[in-house]
Amino acid sequence: MKSKRSKSTVVAPREKCKIALYTDGIRLTAPCVGNPKGKGGGKRSAIGGWSKASRRRMREFMLSNKMPGDFAVCACTYTIPGHNLPLHETKRLWNIFQTYARRIGVCAVWRVEIQKRGQLHWHAIAGAEGESKEVVILLTDLWHRSLRAMGDINGDNLMNWKGAQEHSADVQPYENGSAAWKRYLHDHTTKSKQEQVPEDIGRHWGKIGKKLFAEVKPEESIKIDWKVYCKVLRAYNRLCTPY
Repeated sequence: MKSKRSKSTVVAPREKCKIALYTDGIRLTAPCVGNPKGKGGGKRSAIGGWSKASRRRMREFMLSNKMPGDFAVCACTYTIPGHNLPLHETKRLWNIFQTYARRIGVCAVWRVEIQKRGQLHWHAIAGAEGESKEVVILLTDLWHRSLRAMGDINGDNLMNWKGAQEHSADVQPYENGSAAWKRYLHDHTTKSKQEQVPEDIGRHWGKIGKKLFAEVKPEESIKIDWKVYCKVLRAYNRLCTPY
């Protein structure tokens, strides 16, 4: 007996597949099967681990966007000194940092991970207008300012902990912004990082100053059928699978 397909389900023609070629990689697009865009199926569940779809969205954003040409680009690691903070305080700290960053014209792509001691920390590719040395100081001071803005935690300010000034912010300049994108993309969206993925914390990556990013257009777009799409996808997966 044949099953009846739900009236709300939309199946796009499978011949409408596409390969978009960018300077730093490719993007495969296939028609989706399910609800049309904007027609959700109900209440969204809480975010658990870092899903495959979320990692894909991050890669696609970094592939199709870049920092403005006059921005100095830095690789940043931000950690919290002292005792582990509860999740709501950790989120408050990161929200403070993002607010300060937007106000002074910083744009960034960030990714949250968990340390062995159980405290969250952040990796980011961030950029701002100015000379490289000036932007390094800017992005370092931005984190220190955010830690101070938290006020007293357990009777003391986070910046008063030993080593907070020297080690809570690690900001390194990248002379080649494209190389920074590539390294970040490969280092922080792979399965090798799964042991550092926290659970039930909300969003695992995000953007700061989205409007400041410049869109990257594909050099070429090639329309393909479903069979060719599957062959290309299998070949790509084999290349990405370590031996």
